[in-house]
Amino acid sequence: MDRKIAPPVKDIRKVILPRPEICTLSNGITIFGTQRPGLPVLRLEIVVMAGRPFERKKIISKLTGKLLKEGTTCKSSRKIADIFDKYGATIHTSANLDYVTISVHCLRKYFFQLWPVVYEILREPAFPEAELNTYVANNIQKLEIDLTKPEVVAYRLITEKIFGNDHPYGYNSTPELYRQATRADITEHYQRAFIPSKTNIHISGGYEAEDIDLIAESMGAWQNPHLSEPVFAGLISDKPGNIHIEMPTSSQASLRIGRRMFSRSHPDFIDVFILNTLLGGFFGSRLNMNIREGKGMTYSIGSSLDPLSYSGCLIIMADVSHEHIGKATRQVFKEFKKLREIPIVNDELTQLKRYLIGSLINAVDGPFHSSAMIKYLIADQVDLNIWDKANERICDITTEEIQHTAQQYLKQEDYWVVSAGINT
Repeated sequence: MDRKIAPPVKDIRKVILPRPEICTLSNGITIFGTQRPGLPVLRLEIVVMAGRPFERKKIISKLTGKLLKEGTTCKSSRKIADIFDKYGATIHTSANLDYVTISVHCLRKYFFQLWPVVYEILREPAFPEAELNTYVANNIQKLEIDLTKPEVVAYRLITEKIFGNDHPYGYNSTPELYRQATRADITEHYQRAFIPSKTNIHISGGYEAEDIDLIAESMGAWQNPHLSEPVFAGLISDKPGNIHIEMPTSSQASLRIGRRMFSRSHPDFIDVFILNTLLGGFFGSRLNMNIREGKGMTYSIGSSLDPLSYSGCLIIMADVSHEHIGKATRQVFKEFKKLREIPIVNDELTQLKRYLIGSLINAVDGPFHSSAMIKYLIADQVDLNIWDKANERICDITTEEIQHTAQQYLKQEDYWVVSAGINT
C-alpha cells in the first residue's frame, strides 16, 4: 500500500433507516422498537396525538402535556422525581402543536421498576390545582418577558398570518388564555383526546423482548371508546403583505418571511425540502452566502420547512440591524428570482446533495436518532418508505427540477413579510 496516494472518494447514494420491530395491540396502540443489543441504556417515548388540532379550548393541550408528570392519583410530583432520581433515570413530558410526549431515559436493568410509574403517569394523572396555578403564573411571567423580544413577536405574528388566528397552528398564547384555563378543561381534554388508537410507543437502545411484553401487557388493557377527530378553522383568505411591529426599545430587528406549505404526505414535499435546503437550510445556502457572507447584514439567516401532521409552513428568519430590514427583504426575494430563472450549476448541486446525504447519515446515527426519526415520520402520518424515496430523490434530482420547484413555490406574492423593531 502506497500511503502517499489518497484512497478514492465516492459519493454515498443510499442511507438506510433501520426498520423497527412493530407490535400492534388489539386496542390500536403500536409499539415501534429500534434495538441495539448490549447497550446498557434505553429510551422510551409515548406519543399521543392529542395536540392543538384536538383541543376544544386554546392552549389546553400544552397544559395537559406539561402537567402529566406533576402528580398522579397515588403519587405527588416530588415522589415521582425521587423515584427517577433513585434509579438515575429521567422523565420529561411535553406538548408540541400535534402531540403530547412522555420521554424516559434509563438503564435497561431498572426498566421493570420504572415502567409502572410511567404507566401511572400516563393513565392516572391528577393534574393538581396547585401545580396548574404555579405553571400558569410562571408562563405568564415568561410570556411577558418574551413579548419584549423582536424575534418572538415576529415569529408569533407570521405564524398567525400564515394559518389564521383561530387555526390550531396559528393562534398565540396570551396571559388571558392562561388565566382562563381550568383543571376541568385539562381533565376533559385528557379524557376525550388521550385514546389508544391515537397512541404510539417508541422504544430504542438495549431493550429486551420481555420489556416489550411488559409494555404490551399494561397498555393492552387500556380502553377508551371516544373518537377524537381534529378540528380546523377555515382557510384564511387574506392576501399576503408586509407588516411591521414597532418596538422602540429593541437593539435590533427581526425579519420573518413565510408562507403556508403542506405535510410530508404531499407529493411535492421532498422537492420543496431539497429546495429549502438550497435556499437557506445550511451554511452554504444562497441566503447565507449572500446576506451574511456577501453583505454582512446579519450574523445568522436561514429558512426552515416545518411539516406538521395536517399542514406545514416555510419561514425565513434573520435578525438584522434596523436600517437593514428593507435591504435584507429585497435580497431574499432577489434569491427567489434567481432560483426561479437560473438553473443552479452542477458544482452547487453536488455540494447540496452531499450535505443532504450527510444529514441523512446523522439522522440515523445510532438507535436513539433512528427511533426519533421513525417517531417524526409516524406522527406526520407517512409511511416509513418516504425515507427511501427522499434518499433516492436527493441523489437523482436535476437542476431543472429544482428550478421548476422554485417557479412553483418561491413567488414573492405568496409570502408574508413580518418585521419587528425600529422602522427607519
